[in-house]
Amino acid sequence: MIMHEALRVLLSGEMPQEKLDNLRNLLGLTREGRLSDDEDAEFGYRRDWTNRTKISLYRHTPAKWQVKMTYQSEPPPVEVVQQLRSDVLSAASHLGLTVVDVR
Repeated sequence: MIMHEALRVLLSGEMPQEKLDNLRNLLGLTREGRLSDDEDAEFGYRRDWTNRTKISLYRHTPAKWQVKMTYQSEPPPVEVVQQLRSDVLSAASHLGLTVVDVR
C-alpha cells in the first residue's frame, strides 16, 4: 500500500509529557508511544475515513517533531489539508513550539 504525503509540518522544541498530551488533544490524536522509550517514533495518530487520510505525530529527536497527513489513493480536499495546517500552526503557537518547515 503506497501512501502519499499531503502535508508535513516540522516542529522544534522540548516536549515534556504534559506538552505532548496537550498537542495530541489539540489535534485530536490517539495516544501512541512513550517518551521514555528511545525507540518509539510515532506518538499519535488520527484516521479520517471520510477523506481516507491518516494524521501522525512523529518524534525525530527529543526536540524535533513532525505532524504528517498521508493518503492512499485520492488526495484529500484542499480545505481539509488547509484546516489541519491551521490547527497544527495554532497548536504550535499555543504550546511554544517553533515551526521549522511546512510542506
